Amino acid sequence: MTIYSAIELELLQEARFHPLEVFQSATMNGAMTLHEPKGTPIEFGVVRKGLRADMVIVDQNPLENLKVRPAFPVWSFSFTAPVP
Repeated sequence: MTIYSAIELELLQEARFHPLEVFQSATMNGAMTLHEPKGTPIEFGVVRKGLRADMVIVDQNPLENLKVRPAFPVWSFSFTAPVP
């Protein structure tokens, strides 16, 4: 997440968005907006079987503290969840 997008998330929270809505606007809603006009299923923005995901692990619950930042080193990884 860039500093710019982190500031956007904080502004949404200050506008009284629920923390879950803040993260959905940064992930799932953007993915749906990009794919709906094409009529294609989303390939990113949600964690589901068979979809790609970039994840950053933090030591606090970001829904309780939006300003939580990963400690260095940042453990970031991409994976595709297997489909059984």
